[in-house]
Amino acid sequence: MAVVPGYLSGKEPSMASEDQIRFKSKVDLVGPLMPGIEDRCQNWTGTFDAAGYPKFWLNGNSTTAQRAAIIISGTALSRGQSVISICGNRACVRRNHLVVGRLADAHMLSYRGRTPVGAGDIALMRTMVATGEGSFRDLVGQYELSAEVLEGIISL
Repeated sequence: MAVVPGYLSGKEPSMASEDQIRFKSKVDLVGPLMPGIEDRCQNWTGTFDAAGYPKFWLNGNSTTAQRAAIIISGTALSRGQSVISICGNRACVRRNHLVVGRLADAHMLSYRGRTPVGAGDIALMRTMVATGEGSFRDLVGQYELSAEVLEGIISL
């Protein structure tokens, strides 16, 4: 595997303006409306790998389109951090549908995970925090999610 500038510091490389234009040309801005999510997904129309994940060529390496969307937004990613789609739509690259978390968070939010978190759970989490019925700390423990991912879910 080639060494990519920026990985030596543990951070993702930034995206050049040409890459941003190429990325945006591969996004359908009017994707599906997923259960429990207030705004429509923005689906990737570029290439996908054999497992069905959207892929983007960046700085000489293939990366997920979701990871590229995070980089475009200016969010710093460390190697080993996962980009998680809150809407559950694998093709979605809409920035506010994506949160950065741990691999364990990705598994918990997966519909194939051990204890899946679905649209109903997401709505319940928001309601509990909004009404004061549950604390942020309680939800982190109950769903075994990192605070960063839970914050992303509630603010979505």
